[in-house]
Amino acid sequence: MHEYKYALRDVESILKYLSDDGVIIMHDCNPVTKEAARSYKEWNAAGSTGQWNGDVWKAIMHLRSFRNDIDVFVVNCDFGLGIITKKKPQDNLTFSIKEIESLDFDDFNANKKKWINLKEVSYIYEYFNLVK
Repeated sequence: MHEYKYALRDVESILKYLSDDGVIIMHDCNPVTKEAARSYKEWNAAGSTGQWNGDVWKAIMHLRSFRNDIDVFVVNCDFGLGIITKKKPQDNLTFSIKEIESLDFDDFNANKKKWINLKEVSYIYEYFNLVK
């Protein structure tokens, strides 16, 4: 389920078992429309039929606000691929849970580069020391 609470629960469960050099990859972290960024209940109630990414982006913001033991960023491809590793975070956010829950797509869209630590695809090569 591509929703904030479900995505957060799944990541936190996986982190308990993730090796120090492991990587979690999450899909749909960078929705491109307001309609696609809704919770499933909102999306379904509106009778939407197009792309649905959910509000997974809020899980990314939550992790960046509350976890100082992981590094989290989103690659700007395929509706946003969230990358989570057990590396030291590049920086953190300072949102409360209440603040994250109250954010809407317009807030997100205006601030997404910073809030989800949005990176271009080429950054993957640098981050993981890969040769092109």
